[in-house]
Amino acid sequence: MPTRKEYTSRIEGWVAGGVGVGTSADDLYQTLRGTEFYAPRSIVRQVWNETVRHISYVSLINQLGEDEGVPRSWVKSTSWQYEQPFAATVKITGLDLATQQQESHFVTLLYGNMPTTGQIYSDASDLAQAEETYPLLEQQDFAIQSIAHVFGERWSTP
Repeated sequence: MPTRKEYTSRIEGWVAGGVGVGTSADDLYQTLRGTEFYAPRSIVRQVWNETVRHISYVSLINQLGEDEGVPRSWVKSTSWQYEQPFAATVKITGLDLATQQQESHFVTLLYGNMPTTGQIYSDASDLAQAEETYPLLEQQDFAIQSIAHVFGERWSTP
């Protein structure tokens, strides 16, 4: 039988995708019940509620000043075992020069300390310029989609 941490890790990806599709944690629980992705209802509800709460803060996170860190209560807890305790997912949107269509790419940036929003945007921009596919996007726009802290890891700020 999986541990609580294993169940939580298993369900995080489903909840992130399910919040926009399903109407509740209980709907997602019923969908996953009897499949290899099953997790106890209490874990599905816990992860669902935290994900919904975090999503409600994303627009506020993107409005913070460049020198500001994200308040701890706005940061999502994760069971994913990243190499660093903090993970920021950024959506990079721009005009594809070849197709003249808007395209979006997502990158996950890892940090040892809680980054400022300016650091996240700067690192995403640097990564976009270094990648072979992203420079093909003109008029790039960056938006933080998620900031997570690995559950049980030390919380630290620069």
